[in-house]
Amino acid sequence: MKTKTLFYTLSLLTIVFTMTACSNEDDAAVKSGDNTNVRTWQVSINAGPAQTRAISVGGNDGQTLYYNWDAYDVVEVVKGGASVGTLHANVSEGNSAYAKLDGTLTGTFSVGETVTLYYHTAELDYTEQVGTLAGVSTNKSYLTATSTVKSVDGDNKFLSMSDAAFTPMQDYLELSFTDGNKPINVKSLEIWAEDGKLVKTKAIDGTTTYASEASPLVITPATATNKLFLALRDENGATNKYHFKVTASNGLIYKYEDYKRLENGFFYKGSVTMTVSPEIVGYFLNKDGSITSTKQTSGENQSYAVIAYVGSVPHYFDDFIAIALIDADDETQSWSDALYKVGTYAAAHPVTIGTTTYKTCAIGNSYYDVFDSGETSNSRTSAVVKGWRLPSVTDWRYIFYGLCNSPSPTEPAAITEHGNYGNGGTLLTAINTACGNDILKNVGYWTSSDTNGFGYYWVYTFSSSEFESREDMFYVRAVFAY
Repeated sequence: MKTKTLFYTLSLLTIVFTMTACSNEDDAAVKSGDNTNVRTWQVSINAGPAQTRAISVGGNDGQTLYYNWDAYDVVEVVKGGASVGTLHANVSEGNSAYAKLDGTLTGTFSVGETVTLYYHTAELDYTEQVGTLAGVSTNKSYLTATSTVKSVDGDNKFLSMSDAAFTPMQDYLELSFTDGNKPINVKSLEIWAEDGKLVKTKAIDGTTTYASEASPLVITPATATNKLFLALRDENGATNKYHFKVTASNGLIYKYEDYKRLENGFFYKGSVTMTVSPEIVGYFLNKDGSITSTKQTSGENQSYAVIAYVGSVPHYFDDFIAIALIDADDETQSWSDALYKVGTYAAAHPVTIGTTTYKTCAIGNSYYDVFDSGETSNSRTSAVVKGWRLPSVTDWRYIFYGLCNSPSPTEPAAITEHGNYGNGGTLLTAINTACGNDILKNVGYWTSSDTNGFGYYWVYTFSSSEFESREDMFYVRAVFAY
């Protein structure tokens, strides 16, 4: 992860238990009766340390992971690859870190045989996590231990068993998600590992399903949040390349990948700095702020714009630029009227992202930037203005590049009046194809870029494939900057 990752070994407390047992030669054999037939046996196993579902984070540093038993926690017992019974926790009154596991086992048992204990169950299932400490604690914190038969009392059908020290079967992660500047509120998180050994489920017979890009492990919090607590089991056993894919509350898709070694029994805490995924170019920005791969023609998620470029361009947009699906008006407009028409269009096509609704021309009745022929088009030095606006020359350049992969939006940085810029016909077709119509015309469209305050503003003319400064009447297409 991009910031320093903190990790801690889980403290394993040791305790010596006193057990009553025979001390003569009969300790190694059945005292009486016959244990060659399947029968049910009473069992009581001292469990320590108590590393089960009740997990808490605290301590002097506030970053230490603790485990405690809850009354009646269930432990499944496996012998020879088959379940032979379940035990329940009888929690110590003085310290819930310790417990006795009481219950019955069914089968044949001999002195020296070993059984394996599993909390919660022998079958692992890391799917349907909700990203909280409580959620992991409830049913995703699997632990295991072994216990050996010390003596067999055939008359009383009682097995004396060695103490059990549980260890975690996965690692734990507390992660915060950010784009480098601000938190990312996660609606869902998809995870997979490159070697294909990140466990989703594992049956008692060892049959395992692993996470992949096509079928990732999905974490879905009840409410979008920038912090998640996870339980992951990677059977790779070495450094591995992990992939995180986030669908955020603002509709954007973010990605992160890096090499890490996650070891069972460790607690990792850190920040994940993600970047917006370019895969949403061509997706649709909708009225409710959602982003979908298909155009929505009505309802609260009706599509109003198409994502044309993903990424950050300082002073112009932080995450993406989207172009409206239709012109702001059917007729040509003067430059000042073009700003008014963008405001009218925005009022009729409001977009709500988070708690903010964008329904005006965000730049009012002013230009967004200013530069003259032969100067860099990326001239703005003030902060990004988000929402609907008349596109600047730089906005148009990134729209062209995002939807058509050419020409470069930064080389050359300067724009020369009447200099050929791309193939206007190709750019026109790319935009109309993305919008799903043929409304954009093979004529000139206004920008919000001024040419040094002389009443001339930059226009891109598709028919001549050039930027030029004009004071005439041209068409208007709004963009949504975010």
